[in-house]
Amino acid sequence: MGERKMLSMGIRCNLCGNFMYRGTKVNARKEDVIAEKYLGSQIQIYRFYFRCSQCAAEIIMKPDPQNSDYVVESGSTRNFEPWRDEDERVEKEKREREIEEMRDPMKSLENTTMDSKRTMDNLANLEELKSIKRQSVSQKHPGKPTDSLRSASFPYSSSRRVAASDGDKTEKVDERSQRAFMIKSMAVAAAAAHKKLCSYTSAAMRTSMNINDGCSNAYLNPISR
Repeated sequence: MGERKMLSMGIRCNLCGNFMYRGTKVNARKEDVIAEKYLGSQIQIYRFYFRCSQCAAEIIMKPDPQNSDYVVESGSTRNFEPWRDEDERVEKEKREREIEEMRDPMKSLENTTMDSKRTMDNLANLEELKSIKRQSVSQKHPGKPTDSLRSASFPYSSSRRVAASDGDKTEKVDERSQRAFMIKSMAVAAAAAHKKLCSYTSAAMRTSMNINDGCSNAYLNPISR
């Protein structure tokens, strides 16, 4: 059965060396791969046959549903994709972290704490950049408030200046709401990690590790405060 397909990767023909880039449309012939299905008998694997756009040599590709990708079986070579190594490294680190957290509850609590600290540091850096920008504007135009500078730079009508002022107020409220939401989310995540730690460790072990005993503490319910 024939169908129109679009290449999901860049390939190079083994016969003539022609490059066919990602997004190239080809007329492919599809057939079932005998005795090969993904997840037992749920998903049928297909094989696609198409030809090089320059020399008409046959190229065969097959989908790889486990990795949401395609595999070149014959007729061409896949182009080097530098971002694939980075994606694989990130995915590998993520799997290793999940396995490590399952084995060691203390590591899960430590990772959650580090993530929270990293988020707070990013917020602090953002506030510092905003402060530096405000100081830079004030030094260029000493003695003038920021609102008057904005009005002078952008000569709106009075109604549009009022609308801009209202927009600034809304933006400040949104920033405060986002910051409060992030802090609340981090508190919930830390409480969940602590509760998980309590469920895996005994009272004696928690005492030896200087962990506050009792999972019904106020620390474990930061939302109620």
